[in-house]
Amino acid sequence: MKHLHTAVLVVVSAAIVSFAFSTATDAHNPMRHRPYMMRGLVPPYLGKYNPLRPIAQNISAGGVMYSEHCQTCHGKLGYGDGEGGRELTPKPANIAFIMDRPVATDEFLFWTISEGGKPFNSDMPAYKDVLSEKERWQIILYMRAGFPAVKTEQD
Repeated sequence: MKHLHTAVLVVVSAAIVSFAFSTATDAHNPMRHRPYMMRGLVPPYLGKYNPLRPIAQNISAGGVMYSEHCQTCHGKLGYGDGEGGRELTPKPANIAFIMDRPVATDEFLFWTISEGGKPFNSDMPAYKDVLSEKERWQIILYMRAGFPAVKTEQD
């Protein structure tokens, strides 16, 4: 009987670990993080830093850009739970989670927005030809500010 309890405990523990890992992998989508953390970036993104100050005007403008271009897939608060991303594989990144991690450097975030997901076989579009550099930096300021509510033309 003791062996049966041990076997059940092992199976249940493995299931919990497997579920937790698969959920974390889906929710936080580390595909893009690994190459960056292992090898860094190449020019023109290497060493990029946000030249804009985190003032209300820049954060608000970033919020408008985020709501127009990112919210559909990444969700209002950046959890990767937007309506447009529900059927995507891989799932949209949980940006809110990423923002508190060492990987969330200016260069990484700018590269991610600029180049999109093509190198990782994700559906995230590249925004380097859609948004100006200033707009991409404003989105980063908005995300760093914690996705605060902003007024848009729809409000």
